Amino acid sequence: MTPDGPPLATAAAVIGDREGRLGARSARQMFPGRRDQVSQARQFVADALGPVAGLDEVVLLVSELCTNALLHTASGDSGTFEVRVLPGRSSVRVEVRDDGSDQMPVPGSPDAVAEDGRGLGLVDLIADQWGHFGDMRGRSVFFELGWKASD
Repeated sequence: MTPDGPPLATAAAVIGDREGRLGARSARQMFPGRRDQVSQARQFVADALGPVAGLDEVVLLVSELCTNALLHTASGDSGTFEVRVLPGRSSVRVEVRDDGSDQMPVPGSPDAVAEDGRGLGLVDLIADQWGHFGDMRGRSVFFELGWKASD
């Protein structure tokens, strides 16, 4: 693969949703650890979900988590990051796996004049739930977001 080439790999599988029903489609894709790949990750998630009520919010939060992976972990130092989408009937869980850091992800203090530092604060504000697991060898940061189911 060239430095400007496509994302590294794509995979999809049928899984059970949060309520245990089979048939929800999960998708995951690995991206090179470059800033230009954040827009590719947003498009990947939008394509994986299709037209759902909360798509704009999901894409915004994906952008924040991918950017954080590049700025604050080894992913941004010639590494990679992986985005995993786990849709439910009227919700989604998105995980961004990075190459690790010795720092734990925590929301920054809101600062009206700061140009950065709002990423996890936005995730905390918008997502129904978020969290992380892993360590300096690799960490996943996730969020869950639901919307009113259409009839």
